Amino acid sequence: RVGIAQALLNDPKILILDEPTAGLDPQERIRFRTMIAGLAKDCLVILSTHIVTDVEHIASKVILLKSGQVVAYDTIDKILEPFSGQVCSLFVSDEEAEKYREQYLVSNMQPTENGILMRMVCPDRIPEGAVPVSAELEDAYIAYCGKDIVCEK
Repeated sequence: RVGIAQALLNDPKILILDEPTAGLDPQERIRFRTMIAGLAKDCLVILSTHIVTDVEHIASKVILLKSGQVVAYDTIDKILEPFSGQVCSLFVSDEEAEKYREQYLVSNMQPTENGILMRMVCPDRIPEGAVPVSAELEDAYIAYCGKDIVCEK
């Protein structure tokens, strides 16, 4: 907070923030996000973070980087357009989960009492039994950066 206050003293036209909400509890993160969004009305705010929900709630434009190269730059809606109809949710057994992880880009695995609920990006085809769901920024991030590549955002 002190760092942000110092940065704002001279009424900057550009504000660069690196992981500004990391380590904050959810309520404080929301408050801080709201403050950052308010600052963006008067200056350009460049936000670097791995917390996708912060990006979704603050950004009007997003840049995704892979190995230092821009792979996507646009509004969130435009970045998500190519993934319409390519994201699905599927309930699988613990044993099946590994098979799906090898075949698809998995953006989430939620363990349950009876197995695992998987969220996957499936550019070629939606697997049998899967339910199509709306694409989210995290899905696009996984799709652009791949399974085994560390991506910057």
